[in-house]
Amino acid sequence: MTQQARLRLVKSEQKQTKVAKAATEIEVTAREWLLSLRQARYAPGTIEKYGLHLDRLLVWLHERGVMRVQQVDRLLLREWGAELGESRSVATTHQAIAAVRSFLKWCWEEQAIGEQLGLVLKLPRVRNRVQRSLTGDEVQALLDVCDDSVMGRRDAALVSLMVDSGLRVSEVCRLEVGKLRFDVNLFGVQANFVPVVVKGDREELAYFGQTTAGRLRDWLEVRRARDGVGEVFVSLGGNTPLCRLTRSGVGDILERLSCKAGIGRATPHSLRRAFAVLADEAGASTRQVQEWGRWSDIRMVELYTRAMQAGRLYGKFSPVDYVERGTGNT
Repeated sequence: MTQQARLRLVKSEQKQTKVAKAATEIEVTAREWLLSLRQARYAPGTIEKYGLHLDRLLVWLHERGVMRVQQVDRLLLREWGAELGESRSVATTHQAIAAVRSFLKWCWEEQAIGEQLGLVLKLPRVRNRVQRSLTGDEVQALLDVCDDSVMGRRDAALVSLMVDSGLRVSEVCRLEVGKLRFDVNLFGVQANFVPVVVKGDREELAYFGQTTAGRLRDWLEVRRARDGVGEVFVSLGGNTPLCRLTRSGVGDILERLSCKAGIGRATPHSLRRAFAVLADEAGASTRQVQEWGRWSDIRMVELYTRAMQAGRLYGKFSPVDYVERGTGNT
């Protein structure tokens, strides 16, 4: 759990303690459900989003005089779902309904309600849109603006590692220096990797190449951190210098580098997409990219790479280019 997530949870618990006496029965039930998610080790970000959507539902129900979960019925849920779809984006509606369905399923399992009310709510279909990735030239531009200063070495190592390994921003923030492995003989091949805890609380290996290994070594030579801070990447300024980087800190670094490089805004997840696209472009199979990127669903890889693959192949089969080359004349 990140420091920011811990602070949010602590503040939430303090707020809950203050209003405990005034809380309605359905609010107490909702808090217990969120605690059950923490006990089940859901990601802090997921718990925060689910809590936000559930809070909005509770406000909506309170305005209609609903104080107990037993008062929630099918008609109320259909009305809430319809209003939600009219006022929120499809993606937000999908996420909100998923959260409420999960809550109602838990209430049914805990015998707080007598039927699976969550099934009343239908998830809207979210279109799979082509998402922004970074081209090889854009990645190189980011690396080129990293100079030989301490900050430049850190930034180069950060960008290089995220693109080379496909690490999520939360994973890269948690990386510990002591877990980096360089030039390990792995089945007769020299490999660089670091174990990471991924979604589902599984530990898997994130691999990176020799160029990235060199940039990491350059950074570690000059890295300084506060006592007890063992993470690879630390802040070099701001309110908490020499502490581990946060998700927002990584985002700020990429935004600064993007501006300096004169490219479109790079985000942590656009670097993860770049990993998939560039690995595919280098000749890796979709199955290999899925394994190296630690995706549980191969469709995510296909979503990231399909636009690039289509564009690359279309260049060979453009009908007008075919005619212009004269090969279509009879």
